[in-house]
Amino acid sequence: MKVQRTILLTDTIAQGILISLIIPGPLLSLWGNNEWLFISLYGMVFLGAWQFLGNFLWMALTKEKSRRRYFWGVCGYFLLGILFSRLLSHSTATEILGISYWLVLPFGIAIHYFWISATQLVADFRTPRSFWDL
Repeated sequence: MKVQRTILLTDTIAQGILISLIIPGPLLSLWGNNEWLFISLYGMVFLGAWQFLGNFLWMALTKEKSRRRYFWGVCGYFLLGILFSRLLSHSTATEILGISYWLVLPFGIAIHYFWISATQLVADFRTPRSFWDL
């Protein structure tokens, strides 16, 4: 119980730090600092791998429904993205849709997973504890 709480706390803090480092890139790129955008994109790849692998391990250990739904949702997201990129013809409209699909939606998915982890962490700290759990 105590080890699980420590792992969950470490995971949530690491996700929060990565998300807070990703946010300035797109904002600074609006004023012409495009190198920050690329740093954010690399950070998103690292955050996505961290969250997906962390969820996969946590799902295998705890068998929680919210984590299982997240896992299958992400798998479906990638399969649909690959399928649509193969089936749709390339044009300006599909390029814009592709950018939003591969850049904007993953950040929303990352925020959703962070919400799952933070909610579980708060619930874990609210459970009644005995002297031995401290």
